[in-house]
Amino acid sequence: MSELKVGEQAPDFTLPAVSGETYSLQDDLQQRPGWRYIIYFRGSW
Repeated sequence: MSELKVGEQAPDFTLPAVSGETYSLQDDLQQRPGWRYIIYFRGSW
């Protein structure tokens, strides 16, 4: 995947949450409209 350009929509993704539930970007946007900051830390851990 390449970087997003200004104004482009991020693709939907689902990740495990700390609580044990799953987090879906699309579900979150539907429940709470607004801006999101998504920070991705890439590492070898």
